[in-house]
Amino acid sequence: MDPEAMNFISSFDIVCLQETWSQQSIVLPNYCSFSSCARKLTNRGRPQVGLACLISTSLSLTICEEIKSSPYFLTIKIHLPKTKSPWLITTVYLPPAINDFDRNERWSELSSWLHDLQTTNPGLPQILLGDFNARIGPNDDDIISPAALLDNPLQPPWGNRCSLDPITNASGG
Repeated sequence: MDPEAMNFISSFDIVCLQETWSQQSIVLPNYCSFSSCARKLTNRGRPQVGLACLISTSLSLTICEEIKSSPYFLTIKIHLPKTKSPWLITTVYLPPAINDFDRNERWSELSSWLHDLQTTNPGLPQILLGDFNARIGPNDDDIISPAALLDNPLQPPWGNRCSLDPITNASGG
């Protein structure tokens, strides 16, 4: 990683990255580092996907561990000294959908992932973040409501989409 990027990232306590394109784990001094490396899917072009979650050791965590990872999702558990319970942080990369089947398959994977986390870690607070490729369609509520990620799922916290690209479609574009 170039020094300027390292200096910028080092100014934060928790950093979650999507589409790292790195085929190696991302490691930064004074951070607990968790990565799901990018994969080269064809002989041409760059590696795809890649996720990383970096947690500053200055937070004095009592727990900092990876719960599970896949090419598209990475979940870690952290426990800050002054909090009652650990927190789960899931960083997500949902690539642009090629077709309806692909889009539905990714949402299904994410839904299963979040449900599994709720089942194996009942009652733990969760943070879900990442690159959803502007998916704002009706499937959002299907994911968020069953996983109990919002107190009031009828009022989306993300507000209105704000983009220089005025085109939206079911594929997330």
